[in-house]
Amino acid sequence: MDMRRNLPLGLAALAATAALIPATAQADGVKRTAAGSAPADIAATIDAFRADIGGANNAGGPAAASGRREINWDGVPDSNADPNPFPAGTFLGRGILFDTPGTGFRVSANAVNPTATPVRFGNPEFQVFSAQKLFAPTGSNLYDSHFFAPGTAVPATTNAFGVVFTDVDVTGSAKIEYFDPTGALLDTVVVPASPNGGLSFAGESFDAGERIGRVRVTSGTTATLTADAPGQDAVAQDDFIYGEPLPGLVAFQAAQARIDEDAATAALTVTRQGDRTGTATVSYTTADGTAKAGQDYAAKTGTVTFAPGETTKQITIAISADTAKESDESFSVALSNASGAALAAPRTETVTIQDRTVKKSKLKVRVFRLLSPGLRFAIASDDDGTYRYKLTVSAAQAKKLGLKKRTLASSGKRSLHAGANTLNVALGGKLKAKLHKAKVKPTLTLALGDATNVRQRVTL
Repeated sequence: MDMRRNLPLGLAALAATAALIPATAQADGVKRTAAGSAPADIAATIDAFRADIGGANNAGGPAAASGRREINWDGVPDSNADPNPFPAGTFLGRGILFDTPGTGFRVSANAVNPTATPVRFGNPEFQVFSAQKLFAPTGSNLYDSHFFAPGTAVPATTNAFGVVFTDVDVTGSAKIEYFDPTGALLDTVVVPASPNGGLSFAGESFDAGERIGRVRVTSGTTATLTADAPGQDAVAQDDFIYGEPLPGLVAFQAAQARIDEDAATAALTVTRQGDRTGTATVSYTTADGTAKAGQDYAAKTGTVTFAPGETTKQITIAISADTAKESDESFSVALSNASGAALAAPRTETVTIQDRTVKKSKLKVRVFRLLSPGLRFAIASDDDGTYRYKLTVSAAQAKKLGLKKRTLASSGKRSLHAGANTLNVALGGKLKAKLHKAKVKPTLTLALGDATNVRQRVTL
């Protein structure tokens, strides 16, 4: 399914990841849903959703640092309304672009129009939330919304998205799926039923640093809008409400860090992803956990500034050592008030200070071969550490291959992070072919910083 066919020229490539549809949700934001027979029945829920987003309605104004955008379709001119197609990029000035696997989009006609086209797509069961136009895809019941910095072609993200639906006869025939900038599914909101011409609202806002790069709307079960075919549910949309699209993301590189008590400082990395053309800033502040400011670490607040093009910055926190035997202690550093980029997750990093008197346990590390071209591996570790790798053959294998050295590839010391790590082993094509032909399986050895080794035979 290629949903890029309706993107304006030059923007199609920016939506290249839109086909990624993971199987599991990763986040749970604040969901708002309501249904009823009249606009007043869902108005309070919509107002609550607006309050969740916060700030002003930026409407068609210039890019802003906060607030929201709203589209009610009523200002669409007759030339772009039914029976004429609606251009997918009409509201790029509000930071949103539509695409569909169908043939395009339609906005319903005004009561008075030059072609005497019926209002509300000629469907007597459709009604409006804000008079008097509706929106729908044509040739499909699916469409995606992509976000951009308003008035530009710079990809952006938002923190909230909600839609008013009309005539949802069956709960589940309409839904909104939320995807992060990498294409991973964040969550799904099912639209409640509002049969016989009623109205429904569904929306979700995320407040833990999750960012929405794309949403997919399932609009009923049919692309026919004039009436419900037997066993089908025709659905259209009215108002769109979404958080101000912001280009670029700032966040901590990791949510957890472990520092030896006598390390003197903890260095935390803040990253900037996506658009980096301008200056971006973000504030930070420390907070006590079991570790106490003034005793175990030095409290600190400040601002991180990214110059144009910069992608990483460090926050350094002084650590205090003592001679008391005690358990590990922790404090946190939180990011806030981002400007020039959106604040993403993780926005808080917890720092654990490891007491020098506590003996650290051995790392638990496992190695998995990735099913992709080349020699790529996933290294799963239960804690931070270091490693060196070496790919070797035995003396007998080296002799069989006519090699003078047993070591085929190796590295210096590398960082090992708690969780998933990736390793790419570079090996020449001729050597790989020779190993494959001789049916020789070299051994990959990870020499860990805690003086233990992990080995795995490698099939080429």
